[in-house]
Amino acid sequence: MISDCFFRSTRPTLKWSGYFPAYDALLEPYLGKPITLVEVGVGRGGSLQMWRFFFGSAVRIVGIDIDPATKQVERDGFEIFIGDQASPKFWQWFFERVGPVDVLIDDGGHSNLEQIVTVAESIPHIQDGGVIIVEDTHTSYMDREFGTPHPYDFMHFAAYIVDLINGRNPDVTSAPKDSRQFAASVYRVES
Repeated sequence: MISDCFFRSTRPTLKWSGYFPAYDALLEPYLGKPITLVEVGVGRGGSLQMWRFFFGSAVRIVGIDIDPATKQVERDGFEIFIGDQASPKFWQWFFERVGPVDVLIDDGGHSNLEQIVTVAESIPHIQDGGVIIVEDTHTSYMDREFGTPHPYDFMHFAAYIVDLINGRNPDVTSAPKDSRQFAASVYRVES
């Protein structure tokens, strides 16, 4: 269980306890498989260590952070890339170096722009059957720090993706147009 791995971690990390059952359900199918896992938001490396405990040493674990000091976590066997998750150019550069990934977890900056750009730029690079997990989507409801709710917050973006998925049905005529092929790539959205 992920919660056991969380408590084994010797590096500091924060995770809402309510995430653990969701992680167990979403990530169990990847156990024992040679996957590439990317986590945005390295901090002091505690969650990267948690993923290593959960998946084992055969999994490639890559971290992304805006703070260059997080490069020190590389000494524990992780790959660390420094960049701004709100920059499409960063994502292009990143995926040119890393290639496709199986699991992407966004626990980086929690602004709407950061979450939306991360998902939008990553979808084309997720392996078939892969998963993107965005933590802390509650920030879409926090008006003081994040300027939301707003028509362009992350939860509205997620609803847009659901609209695109529903628009696959040929009888649906009012769904938005999919200019980036999200509907063809996304199987489901869960909350």
